[in-house]
Amino acid sequence: MKKALVLGASGGFGHYMAAALLEAGWHVVTLCRGGQTSLAPELRGKVDCLQGDAKNTAAVIKAALGCSILVYGVNPPYHKWRRDSLSLLSVSVDICREQGLKMVFPGNVYNFDPAKTPHVDENTAFNPRTEKGRMRVEMESHIREAVNVSNMTALIIRCGDYIGKYAPSTWLSELLSEQQGNIQIQCPDKKETKHSFAYLPNVASSAVALLDTELGDFETFHFAGYEFSMSELATEIKKKTGKPVITKNFPWLVIRLFSLLMPKLKGVIELRYLWQQPMSLSGKKLEGYLGADAKKQTPLFEALTESDLI
Repeated sequence: MKKALVLGASGGFGHYMAAALLEAGWHVVTLCRGGQTSLAPELRGKVDCLQGDAKNTAAVIKAALGCSILVYGVNPPYHKWRRDSLSLLSVSVDICREQGLKMVFPGNVYNFDPAKTPHVDENTAFNPRTEKGRMRVEMESHIREAVNVSNMTALIIRCGDYIGKYAPSTWLSELLSEQQGNIQIQCPDKKETKHSFAYLPNVASSAVALLDTELGDFETFHFAGYEFSMSELATEIKKKTGKPVITKNFPWLVIRLFSLLMPKLKGVIELRYLWQQPMSLSGKKLEGYLGADAKKQTPLFEALTESDLI
């Protein structure tokens, strides 16, 4: 049986990758600081949960024994990215190098500036606009460099903002709410401006399907996902639920004031630019590898309800 180590299985990408790997018949191992109870109920008892932490080299080495892939779903809080992101990743990269593992890594759109590149594919040059974007470029470069000098291989799957029941603190979970029978949507910018989203079960199933294809040593794929505006979202929700939908402006000024006391909110402010211009991801390369399966996508409203957003 194929065996995979999933780090960050209590988070969004890690959880759905673990679930998709199990569905495909993989034996899944993860590190859990809090034991099985730190995992979602759907994973408990189905994965081997070893005590440990992703920053502990010895624990990761032990967990990776016998594995052929390492799914990297570790994501420090925004305000700790500069301190922790590269050092945490380096632990896993070093182990992948030593054991010849394939790393599956979740790319995001921070690497790009939508004002300069509103449509991106796998060949679009990185042009980060923020410190977080530069850190993500640095992380992906670190992975590529390790692949170039070792037997390690890597698969990066890039997508927009997450949608998923087990994805903590997503944008839509903050923007959508229900009050007194009304659905309320907060708009981070003009309500007609489109934004890219991805339903994590679809992303994970595509990533796992790619593992059964013939890949190069270092491959990046873009997952197109959904692209919609808050105005289009309001129309869809009203059509499907029949409930009144109210749109209002996102309280950026309040967030800015609270960021003086809560450092993690500074990271939210830093990413505001991604809401001011649309940016779409091309899924043509993924379609070339997976064919019609790459185009299969959970309908948006179904994704929202399954994620407990509606």
